[in-house]
Amino acid sequence: MVLPLACACARVDSLTPAQRWRILRAVVVFMCRMMLISRPGIQLSRRKRALLIGINYNTSEQQLRFSQRDAEKMRQLLKDSFGFHDEDIIALTDEVDNLLPPTWANIMQGVGQFIIRGQDNTDYVLFYSGHSGQHPEPDNDIRVKENGLRAFIVPVDCAIDMNREYLPHRVIYDKYLHESIIVPLEETKGCHLFAMLDCGHSATLLDLRHHRCNRIGTVTSAVRRALRQYIVEDVIIPFYKDVLRSAREDILVSIYDSFFRKETVQSSEADAPNPPLNLAMGKRCNGFCPRVPNLSRKSTVVCISACKDSEHTLEGDQFDTLTSAIVKLLQAKPQATLKDAMYIARGTVEQIRQYVRAEFSFLEAQSLMKIVKWNPQLASNDPLDINTMLVYSETTYI
Repeated sequence: MVLPLACACARVDSLTPAQRWRILRAVVVFMCRMMLISRPGIQLSRRKRALLIGINYNTSEQQLRFSQRDAEKMRQLLKDSFGFHDEDIIALTDEVDNLLPPTWANIMQGVGQFIIRGQDNTDYVLFYSGHSGQHPEPDNDIRVKENGLRAFIVPVDCAIDMNREYLPHRVIYDKYLHESIIVPLEETKGCHLFAMLDCGHSATLLDLRHHRCNRIGTVTSAVRRALRQYIVEDVIIPFYKDVLRSAREDILVSIYDSFFRKETVQSSEADAPNPPLNLAMGKRCNGFCPRVPNLSRKSTVVCISACKDSEHTLEGDQFDTLTSAIVKLLQAKPQATLKDAMYIARGTVEQIRQYVRAEFSFLEAQSLMKIVKWNPQLASNDPLDINTMLVYSETTYI
């Protein structure tokens, strides 16, 4: 140990003052960079990745008119306002000159490779505009689904059977979307996924747990949010955590679930004699889910969908689509919050209702509204603070 140190000192003595200064400066710069990287609160550039799918079904009887246009609007918005580049965006549209048509194979591949496993601090954007549908859930799993049906999106090359139903093996189900997009994000930190699903039956198309607790704009949602804030978060949760911490947690969890969860997940962890303290063991959101600060930098998922699982949507030249309304909001206000987006979405739907009432007779309007009645939804992997930004900025803090 002494000999190498003596040799190093001899080498330093043989250096000129200029060489010593350069070495010292390099060492100081290296140490400063290491200290900055390890220090919380340092600003770093975030990686970006977007998957945009817009299908007009030009050769189908069920042709749409604005899906391709809306996908292009999203592309321009991401490039102009949020720092995305062409190489960050994968666009699957059925335009004639597009090299990546939204076929079953291309969508399956695009969705499967969308999330980069193990990569932290990444902003993801997922957009879909096209047809969707529902099939019966084979195992009757209604813990997430409101109506017990599994939703799917429809590729451009999807065929129909004699009953004019989409062939089950040619659609892309919500379970695949969840396992390919949401599950990999659970293994990362600091990532954010913003998804917009401008189609019918889309409230739980990504199988996200929370949606009722994120609703705003109705009397029911206002009452539910007030009860969550002043009863669940301010009274029950502190009592649950502090006063009863020494009691058996399996008993406390069962009591909590009986009051605030409609279903509980049957898992090895939940069946254990002493399960860990977990206030989110239920899988189906009932609107009273307590908001918890994201202290562990867990990756977040926010999804704006056009309607509930049981509802349809409508397009027309006389009114905006959900995508157009959100794009206009973000162009005018890139720092728009979730609350801003949901009020804009609800306002767009109300304009469509007014148009239907004005252009059709009373009976026709009532019949049409019953068919296409919808309410935009906000889903997430955790209960949301609706005053947070809709899309993250170009930098993050570590």
